[in-house]
Amino acid sequence: TPLTNIRAYAETLSQGVLDDEQTIRECYNVIMGETQRLNRLVEDILNVSQLEVGSARLDVGEVQLDKLLRSVVQDTQGAADAKNIDLVLSLPAKVPQLRGDKERLAVVMTNLVGNAIKYTPAGGRVDVRCVAENGRVRVSVTDTGIGIRKEDQERIFEKFYRVDDERVSAIPGTGLGLAIVKETVRLHGGAVFVESTPGQGSTFTVTLPALAVDESATSRTVKV
Repeated sequence: TPLTNIRAYAETLSQGVLDDEQTIRECYNVIMGETQRLNRLVEDILNVSQLEVGSARLDVGEVQLDKLLRSVVQDTQGAADAKNIDLVLSLPAKVPQLRGDKERLAVVMTNLVGNAIKYTPAGGRVDVRCVAENGRVRVSVTDTGIGIRKEDQERIFEKFYRVDDERVSAIPGTGLGLAIVKETVRLHGGAVFVESTPGQGSTFTVTLPALAVDESATSRTVKV
């Protein structure tokens, strides 16, 4: 689709029949926007392919998960505000550190929170929670969105798979985000799974090994 649009608008400009500066500018903006979209698609394809074959390089270090989650929520707050969605982050009093690639883990959390916002109708709610237990840390993203049918839940982590639902097809996406999430989490020794009820929302949960755990820590809720 990006290539089709780029070609169509480029051909329109090349014919030299347009003399309206505003129309020319609109054509240019479409071409630039679709070019950026195509670039993201190619990057996603390369990313998931490298992850699958094990050639992706992980920049491993200690990751402060609480700071990472706060940053992700702050970065996605604008999208939530635009739809009047309550975006709430709940953290334990002490969040264990992880050992992994900070940037790739940030992509994982951004994909999950971003998807929750995209597929939740205006006026809904998205909760991001973190819990530490038994040497692992669990991050869950729960929304009040459109939900996912049981038969689709088994396939949504496949490359390019998108649910056959007009509400989903109306939202831009490559069908690669969850595939990247799955492979990145797998390389970090973790797992990801989904629980969902159509019409009631979904919960995506990521579990990862922790460096330190304080199971006696109590939770607090932070409205960002």
